[in-house]
Amino acid sequence: MFFSALFMGVCSVSAAWGDGGYSILYLLKRSALIFFYLVGVICLVSVSEVRHIKTFLLIVTIIRAIGAIAAVYYQLCVLDKEFGWRTFRIGSMGYGEWVGLGHPVIAGIYMGVFAVISMALVGQERSILSWVSFLVLLALIPYIFLTFARTAWIAGAVSGLFLLFFTRSRILVWAVINMGLVFLIIVALYFDEATREVTHRQFSNRGPGWLWVVNHLGENIFLGHGYDHTFWKGHVLTHAHNFYLQVAYEQGLIGLSALLAMLSVVCRSYWNNRTNYLVSLGFSLLVYLLAVMLVDIDYVIARPGIYWTIFWFPLAFTLGAVNRVYLLEKTKSSYGS
Repeated sequence: MFFSALFMGVCSVSAAWGDGGYSILYLLKRSALIFFYLVGVICLVSVSEVRHIKTFLLIVTIIRAIGAIAAVYYQLCVLDKEFGWRTFRIGSMGYGEWVGLGHPVIAGIYMGVFAVISMALVGQERSILSWVSFLVLLALIPYIFLTFARTAWIAGAVSGLFLLFFTRSRILVWAVINMGLVFLIIVALYFDEATREVTHRQFSNRGPGWLWVVNHLGENIFLGHGYDHTFWKGHVLTHAHNFYLQVAYEQGLIGLSALLAMLSVVCRSYWNNRTNYLVSLGFSLLVYLLAVMLVDIDYVIARPGIYWTIFWFPLAFTLGAVNRVYLLEKTKSSYGS
């Protein structure tokens, strides 16, 4: 919590020397809300029963799965969009503001969070919860595929492999094998398009943006250029598409050090309690986040809602699960004495 407050504080104060549209006071108010959100999630996970936590997670994934099904159905059957490789990219239902998640990349990353949660719940063998979670996962995959957010694809696969290694669940192994077969079938059907993704699209022009940031870091290496400072004026890229580089560019080494310290504390907390199921569930979301931050994510303080789920929730849930283990051990030692 100290390092999260430090990171948000550095980001907020850096608005003073940037040319962005956010004021220090606005960012500090946002930071305070995020801090209370973190405290709330940590406290709830710390004291709630495991079955209640699992039930809550299952409910929110079911709600997102219903939204994903409705969006895909409306786009394909009502709006008569053609299913194919990049024939269209889904980011909303297409009816008013329903299931409106903005840009397809952000929509894919956001839905990917719930796909990872579903995979973690699938790992609970011999339970109706695992089979319901598997159905939820099947419902989310078409939506995530149609966003063509390769970031979500890769990050989800990395998180899935982490969960597979941790749980060694037979049903999760079966689910991963089936998803892998479906992926291979899709690649075979759209082989030319898939090959073009690798050979031509690659990082979608992110490389020049990363190089531009590296070349401008030395201009103010310790304090950075300021929160939401103009990025590559006149260019199509509006941010670094790499959160680590973005923080280094805007908040300098001080901000990057605070971010890495915050993440390292959570990673160390996981490692010391890695045998606990809830801790590993939370860390699977953090693994997803760490992969996503390599090529996307920006403005995690100024943008609430979706970004809270993608960025702040994995941190808070993992720390809450770790704190839960600590409290249980402390309670047992008190009764023992």
